[in-house]
Amino acid sequence: EAVIQKIKNIEHNFDELVKEFPVKKNKKEELKQISTDLEVIIKEGEHVQELLGNELKRIWGDAAIVPSIKKRAEFEQNVSDKYDGKAEYLRDVSRFSGKFSRFEELKEAYESLQKIEGLEIINIKNKFLDPDVLGYADINMNVAYTLPGGSVHICEVQLHLSPILVVKEEVHIHYEKIRTTIPSLIKNVTAEISKKIQAFAIGRLRSSKVEAALATLVEKAGGVFLHARLLKEQMEAMETSSPGWTFNFEELQALSSSVHSHYEENLGRIFTEGASKELREEGLKYMALICAAAEP
Repeated sequence: EAVIQKIKNIEHNFDELVKEFPVKKNKKEELKQISTDLEVIIKEGEHVQELLGNELKRIWGDAAIVPSIKKRAEFEQNVSDKYDGKAEYLRDVSRFSGKFSRFEELKEAYESLQKIEGLEIINIKNKFLDPDVLGYADINMNVAYTLPGGSVHICEVQLHLSPILVVKEEVHIHYEKIRTTIPSLIKNVTAEISKKIQAFAIGRLRSSKVEAALATLVEKAGGVFLHARLLKEQMEAMETSSPGWTFNFEELQALSSSVHSHYEENLGRIFTEGASKELREEGLKYMALICAAAEP
């Protein structure tokens, strides 16, 4: 966030540029390769990496990042772990990045990308609108590129701001720490389960603040939507009592910590201090009736 603020100090229209940047959403099940054969997908990806990579170097110059294709074993692992054995959902065999010092330059790079012959941008995620819990953000896109001969291959293109990319590299050490620490802490599980735990922990770090907050709300609600509403009302009350209050994840975690507290608070509203014995007895009868009633 401190890095973003420094960028805003230089690029005063940063917020407007971020909000204006197009977003295109496709269902994940629709973002798949035409072929279901991993061997074919890898060969197509290698061809795209060469052709589109050269084109991006031509139009973006030194800002273009064209990495080497990963090893086949990594793709096989991803297909198994992430896509339930369905190779057609592998979209990062061919992948590219661009790094720019200002968002205006990033926007111009996007516009130049649209002009490449045979390329169609089919999915755009603007993570600057919803950074992850560590504050990282970029523009993440899937593009469909038509190869000579007519076959179409889906690949990944990311647009970065250089200052944020530097921080990302510094934060990477924490991800590696998770990968090495979890197996040493959890020794009585299979390697497969250990990998799933690592993936979950890293996934939560990479998920946005909104996703993390939503997961916390759902967990606290315990299936009771009224509890989620109570949390919402508590946050609204904080905003009213403290004008200018901003969302804070730690404060959200401290709000009404469980479903039990939800019932406790509501019962406290019904049976206020000093309520008569008769009222309490009548109230208990109705609650017993509700608890004994069959679900509809």
